[in-house]
Amino acid sequence: MPYQGYTSEEVCRIVRRSRQVLAVSGILEHITKTYPFGINSRLPLYDIKEVNLLAEKLFRFDAAVAFGTIRKKTPLLRVWEDPEYSDPARDTTCPKCGGKAVSSPLNDRIWCPIDGIMVQNKNR
Repeated sequence: MPYQGYTSEEVCRIVRRSRQVLAVSGILEHITKTYPFGINSRLPLYDIKEVNLLAEKLFRFDAAVAFGTIRKKTPLLRVWEDPEYSDPARDTTCPKCGGKAVSSPLNDRIWCPIDGIMVQNKNR
């Protein structure tokens, strides 16, 4: 029987955070988990849809930090509560690397985790 879910290592890779950061922030407690190997195995599998949603929200959170609209020390749990991080309206594509990026709500800048902040070309 195949098991479905992400291990904690996979969760850390997907959301680009260490296990310690996720545990201390309380994020891991907000993700549905199952124990297919038994509760005593202490090896949970985390819900795939919830982890992917969390990754999207944390990506927008990281963009807000980069743009300076929130502080870096803002609690990570805010991503579950604030609807700003659920809105994909500002999601875009990086003009340099073609990867995922976020546009600033205040001006014509975009943020990419690879290329950083850059001015968006409005003439395209």
